[in-house]
Amino acid sequence: STPTPPPLRRERGTSPLAIPVPGGIRMVTPALSVRSLSKRFEIYERPVDRLKQTLWRGRRQFYRDFWALRDVGFALAPGQVLGVIGRNGSGKTTLLRIASGIERPTAGRVLINGDIVASTEVFVPPENRNVGLMFQDFALFPHLNILDNVAFGLRGVPRQDAYTAARSVLQR
Repeated sequence: STPTPPPLRRERGTSPLAIPVPGGIRMVTPALSVRSLSKRFEIYERPVDRLKQTLWRGRRQFYRDFWALRDVGFALAPGQVLGVIGRNGSGKTTLLRIASGIERPTAGRVLINGDIVASTEVFVPPENRNVGLMFQDFALFPHLNILDNVAFGLRGVPRQDAYTAARSVLQR
């Protein structure tokens, strides 16, 4: 039996977006909202430096900070499309990995339909977000087995049917 995921946290005061429609404006909850999102990585020059950092327990720093994202924010209405473009190393993939639940943010939060799915306090795993992501390198979710990875994109299909279709693809 699969464990029941914890209930999503609704953010108070989620700002609706004003969408122009024929004859006026319609207010909608953003489908995706990114607020003050930041991600910091620790970069070690040599593998032994990671070990030193563990042994010294914060008394000395053997890494340099690399900020892939700093204070990023935007909101998308349901059905709206966003293109993420930028130079190599500008944080495009990191942004998508956080939104899809593969990475955790250092600061800020991600909301899907008004529910907090990523922050420093809340983390909803990717399989509970209903977000699809096509990897640049066609990587798999490391926490799922092969069958679950193949069936992952078949949301809205009964679970048994999704597994049947995934097995069929894997047998080819």
